[in-house]
Amino acid sequence: MSIIRDLSAGCVAGGISCVLGHPFDTVKVRMQNSPLSNPTAGHALKAIVKEAGVGGMMKGVIPPLVSISLYQAVCFASFSTALRLFAGVKEEEATNGQLFAAGTASGFATVLVTTPTDLLKIRLQL
Repeated sequence: MSIIRDLSAGCVAGGISCVLGHPFDTVKVRMQNSPLSNPTAGHALKAIVKEAGVGGMMKGVIPPLVSISLYQAVCFASFSTALRLFAGVKEEEATNGQLFAAGTASGFATVLVTTPTDLLKIRLQL
C-alpha cells in the first residue's frame, strides 16, 4: 500500500507544481524566442495575452502536466522503495549515505520520463 500512496502523492504534487509554474515557463520561453534584443517579461506577457488571451498562459500545459506528474510519482515511489531496499529504515532514521544512495537510484529511475515531453512542451509553447 505504501507504493500506491507514494505514487499518488507524487502525481498530485507534480500536477499542482506544473499548473502553478507553467505560466512563468511560458513567459520565459517566449522571452527566449523573442525577436526583440532585450525582451522583458512584460513584453512577453502582453504578446501572449494579445495573441491568445489569458488562456494562452497555459498553452502547451498538457505534456508537462503528464510528464511532471509521472516524474514526481516515479520519483517519490522509487526513492521510498530504494530506501527500504538499501537501508530497511524510515527516511527519518536513514543516514546521509543511505539517503544519497536512495536519491541516486531515484534519479536513475526518473531520468527517462522527462526528455521527450520537455521537447514537445517547448514546441507547443512557440
